[in-house]
Amino acid sequence: MSDEARLGTDNSGQAALEYRYQIGSAEGAINSTWSGYYTAIHQINTVLPYFDKISGDANRKKEMQGQLLALRAICHLNLLQSYSGRYNPSALGVPLITAVDILAKPKRNTMGEVMKGIEDDFTSANTLLSTSTKFSDTTINYLNLMAFRAEAALYKEDYSSAVSYCNSLLSNTNLPANTKNIANGTGPLTGTAKPYADIWTDIYNADGNLNEMLFRIRYATSGTMGGLFTTTTNDVYFAPSDKLLASFPTANAPAAGSDVRKSLFIGTVAGKRFVNKYKGSSRGGLVLDMKWLRISEIYLMRAEALAKQSSADLTGASADLNLLRSKRINGYTNQTFSSASDLMDAVVLERYKELCFEGDRFFDLKRYNLPVNRLGSDANTAWQNLPVNDYRFLIPVPNEELLANPNMIQNPGY
Repeated sequence: MSDEARLGTDNSGQAALEYRYQIGSAEGAINSTWSGYYTAIHQINTVLPYFDKISGDANRKKEMQGQLLALRAICHLNLLQSYSGRYNPSALGVPLITAVDILAKPKRNTMGEVMKGIEDDFTSANTLLSTSTKFSDTTINYLNLMAFRAEAALYKEDYSSAVSYCNSLLSNTNLPANTKNIANGTGPLTGTAKPYADIWTDIYNADGNLNEMLFRIRYATSGTMGGLFTTTTNDVYFAPSDKLLASFPTANAPAAGSDVRKSLFIGTVAGKRFVNKYKGSSRGGLVLDMKWLRISEIYLMRAEALAKQSSADLTGASADLNLLRSKRINGYTNQTFSSASDLMDAVVLERYKELCFEGDRFFDLKRYNLPVNRLGSDANTAWQNLPVNDYRFLIPVPNEELLANPNMIQNPGY
């Protein structure tokens, strides 16, 4: 829904309304976002009260309780990011639901109230999750919990806490090396850049985890990550935008100065440019896992928080940014930044390239208070852009919720 993609030549309506910001409260995708997260929250709230009533291994019960509380926090955080604006504790948030009441007609809590609920759930989860559990990138554990807490702190603009969570995660000796280290992406994709390339085709390590991965949703035999972009018959529904393409160096990998992400994420077939990030799977077709959080994003989070904290640490932030770039750009030379503003411009650009097509860009632009500015070649009408503070940065509350709940307030403009 931002400026990283354009309508493909074979698009016959797939998510075209969302791309053009012509969405309303009756839109199916809007309803599924709201109902999906609140259904998960309802299921979690249904299960949590029963832990005290069942027998079983006490440590296992605590682990499961912690995972459910963390997931409830993550659901509320994603709802807040979708249906509310930049963080303002007194602004309208979303309903904070922590118990089952099928007759309830909840109001929207303030963003501050929802954030407190998120932080309380994360804190409780942290006390329950065992520090002796072996790390897995497909389950919530005390290690990747730090990453989610860092994300919430960054959204709240609590930069010192964001730095602290990132530091705790990156310094933890229990995090496997293939997870903790930024995967090398310089050189040929079949050679020295293979560790990074393997992430996108689900080539697992001996421990069952993916390189760099902190959390992913595992699809065993179904799931079509990337199916919105292209198909197994090479129909292109959404193509990489000219704007994204222009953000990479012109040289092709592995030439000096080239960015491996350009050749890895952007491909061509039958003369058509397509999103190659989710094109192939080790299990065949488009059955790919959803990559939710990677270690590279933690470095970008910390760089941002260091640059934005009350006393900007340009040296530390630059080191994080340069480290990531050195793993993606052949022959990269470290850069220095004279101001926090210049460094943040670089972080925003790096998130654009590193996290493209992962569902982050639209929310990044909203969080940074930046517009969606598409090139004329990517969107042929100006109204397909979003100025800063445009009401469409807030997703509409679904019609079903408004009809069933007289206490619900719709977002402005819908």
